[in-house]
Amino acid sequence: MTFVLSGRRNLILDGEHLEQRFIDRGFVDVKVIQKDIIIGEWRSSIVICQFFSPLDSRSAAYGRAARGVWIGALTAMIEHLTEFYPDKAKRREMADKVEADLNNPDYHFFCPMYWTVVTS
Repeated sequence: MTFVLSGRRNLILDGEHLEQRFIDRGFVDVKVIQKDIIIGEWRSSIVICQFFSPLDSRSAAYGRAARGVWIGALTAMIEHLTEFYPDKAKRREMADKVEADLNNPDYHFFCPMYWTVVTS
C-alpha cells in the first residue's frame, strides 16, 4: 500500500525506500521489517489462514483496535481531502462509505506496517 500526498512536498509513504533514506542520513546498519497488521473483525476462513495462521484472540483484538485507529484517522483528515473531494457533502459521503466498509465483518483489510532497526 502506497500513499501519495500531493502538494509542495510530494511525499510517498511506503516502506520501499526506507532503508536507503536512513543510510543517506548516516546510519550504517539498517534493517526494515514489514508486518501486515489486520484491520477490523476478521472471521476464520481459508483465505485468512493463508496470511495469518492461526488468528488468535490477541490478533483479533489488535484488528479491532486498528479499525478504530483508521476510522479516527479518516475523521481527522477528511477536511484535508478537498483536492480530491471539493464538495463537502461528497467528502462526508466518501468518509461514511469507508467507515461502513471498515466496520463490515465480511471485508478483510490489512495494513503493511514498517519497523526500521538502525544503528549508527
